[in-house]
Amino acid sequence: MAIKLSFNERWILSNQYRILALLDPQSKDHYEQVGEVLERGYTLNYSWVTDYIAEDHEVMSEDSCREVIDILAMFDQLRWHFDKLTDKAGVEESKIRFLGFDGNNEGDQMGYAMYLQKTGRFTDLKGHNNSMNSHMPTMSRYRNMLREWHASKDQNNLSKEDLIRIGAA
Repeated sequence: MAIKLSFNERWILSNQYRILALLDPQSKDHYEQVGEVLERGYTLNYSWVTDYIAEDHEVMSEDSCREVIDILAMFDQLRWHFDKLTDKAGVEESKIRFLGFDGNNEGDQMGYAMYLQKTGRFTDLKGHNNSMNSHMPTMSRYRNMLREWHASKDQNNLSKEDLIRIGAA
C-alpha cells in the first residue's frame, strides 16, 4: 500500500524523529535517517516510518473493544465469585477460567486484552498464559458465556448456579 503524507504530516513527523534522535542517542542514526526520508519526501522509504504499524487489518471497532472489555469483566467476576464460594462442588473451574484469545484468528482481541492488562485494567486474570494466546478459537464460547452472564439477575452477585450455567454455555 502506497503511503501518502502531506507536507505538514512530513514536517511534524520529521520533527518528532529529530526529537527522538536527541532523546535516544543509541538509535540516533536511525531516527536521523527516517527524519531525512520524511524531509526530502522519499516516498519509497516511508515504510521505515510505518514498519511497526499493522496494515493487514482494519482498526478495531468500538464495539469489538467493548466486547473484549465485557469478556474480561465477566471472567474477572467469575473468578472472584468462584474464589468466594465455600462450597465449590459441581463448579468446574476450568469452564469459567479465561483462556486467552486465539493468536491466529483473534489477534485483535488478544492484542487489546494484552493492552488492557498492561495499562492496569484486568491485571488479575487467573488461568491465562503470559501471552494470552489460547492457541484455539474462543470467541464463540465467550459470546455464549456473555449471553448467560448478561441474563443473570445481578452480574456482580453471582450464585453457584450462575457459575455452573455460565460455564456450561
